[in-house]
Amino acid sequence: MKKILVFLVLAIASLSFAGPAIKPHLAWKFAGPVNPEYEWVTMSAAGGEMVYTFMKGKSWSFTTENGTFTETGSEVVALDMKTGQKRWSYNTQFPVLSPLLFLDGKLIIHDGYGNIFCLDASKGKEIWKAERELHPGSWDEETMPSGKDGFIYLREENELVCRGLQDGKPVWRTPIEAVSNRRVFPALRADKILLSTASDKAMCFNAKDGKVLWKKNVGWLKETVVASDKFAFFANADVLKCLSLADGSEVWTYSAPPMKSTKEKPESQKQLIEPIWNLENAQPLALAGDRIYVIQKRVMYPQGTLVGYEIACFEQESRKLIWTYSLEEKFSGFSLTGQGAIVIQGAKVTLLSLGNGSAVWEFQVPGEERLQGQALALDVKIFVVGTKGLYCIETGNPQITGWTQCGGSAARSGRIG
Repeated sequence: MKKILVFLVLAIASLSFAGPAIKPHLAWKFAGPVNPEYEWVTMSAAGGEMVYTFMKGKSWSFTTENGTFTETGSEVVALDMKTGQKRWSYNTQFPVLSPLLFLDGKLIIHDGYGNIFCLDASKGKEIWKAERELHPGSWDEETMPSGKDGFIYLREENELVCRGLQDGKPVWRTPIEAVSNRRVFPALRADKILLSTASDKAMCFNAKDGKVLWKKNVGWLKETVVASDKFAFFANADVLKCLSLADGSEVWTYSAPPMKSTKEKPESQKQLIEPIWNLENAQPLALAGDRIYVIQKRVMYPQGTLVGYEIACFEQESRKLIWTYSLEEKFSGFSLTGQGAIVIQGAKVTLLSLGNGSAVWEFQVPGEERLQGQALALDVKIFVVGTKGLYCIETGNPQITGWTQCGGSAARSGRIG
């Protein structure tokens, strides 16, 4: 009888300590159009007890040989993370096309037109600004700054540039073969910088002096680059290459197999006799531990199963498939946080278990039609941007600790979980 009483006391104490389970709920909303209309990215950053995002400000159009562009979003807004109240705002000369970078209490803004701004993230006061002259109609490609240990790295026209975080002055410059209308997101890992160039090369630089450590001809690959301690991954819509971080040697390639035909059928009736692998843009490609996560569309597995749209989790080195999660066509974002993955589909936010890919919970953002890009996560909160505002979802989950990506992704937070 005493044992039973002791057990009950311990059980009650345990429940009291743990407290009631908190279901995900909307903590606050910052109303208004807070993002330029680029669905591929969440423009926000988080850290220092604030969330930083964009409001639509100036709106103008211009025409170049690449087409006509209408740009909006020239006001950076800082919101109190707990209440959603506006703390400060800062207007840039031109609309911002690049995601924000929060680093060491500072906010780095690159407007996509060659202007770089460094603000005191707590007060919004400008610390320094680096500008370049623009001629009418000039359009510089979007580039996302990366940063570490008091330095920031970004593509500036046809150079990879390292600037000091404190004063913005160039520390070194290295020429690269960049191309207009192509986003170049430098990825940082183990004091190395990785990016792809216009000449179909994957390149690795020493972050300390900008010297080229290796370069590999990998064919035409887009801007998605991420790296772990051992591997670097480069991707486009149809190919994912895994290279050794040490020397750039190829570990494996994941892509659609070549078309093969039988002798009995004419060339016009080729048959696919191997699995179809098609990586859908690979923009949400991400890493955690020894696993890699990709988005793939129209997949035929060896046993004949055809899947329309899914997230696939693989082992990095062996490319062994661990689990998959089926997606809807309204999918727009995927990001990692703590021990879970956040999936954005329509106006719905889903937290997946990284262990088996099962849904832990789902939350429909009330009154919203469509969320855009990737989610930010920090201090048990998830921040998402929609067509009607920025939303803070309180999760009560201590595993929601921060975006764990190493580079090449738009979602940024101030602490790593």
